Amino acid sequence: MWRTFSSVDELGELSPAEIESMDIIFGQYGGWDAFRLCDETHRICGEWRDPHGSSIPISLKDIFIALGKSPEAATVMANSIYAQNNLDILLGDLR
Repeated sequence: MWRTFSSVDELGELSPAEIESMDIIFGQYGGWDAFRLCDETHRICGEWRDPHGSSIPISLKDIFIALGKSPEAATVMANSIYAQNNLDILLGDLR
């Protein structure tokens, strides 16, 4: 199930800080089964809402609200990201 790497070079363009973060997270949670990990992420992630047997995407606005932003600020921040993504798509089409 887990992929192993024989060299840090195989991780591509990850920075040393990103690799260190992955090592820390894997050290803490790597031995957990999928159900325990799922329960824990639902417990600690304020943006998650129970979809009652289905699944629903988590919006950027909900993430920002869970991080303590006001609903108004969260809307502005999310819209800014959506606008930037749309601009990136448009500019990419011009290349």
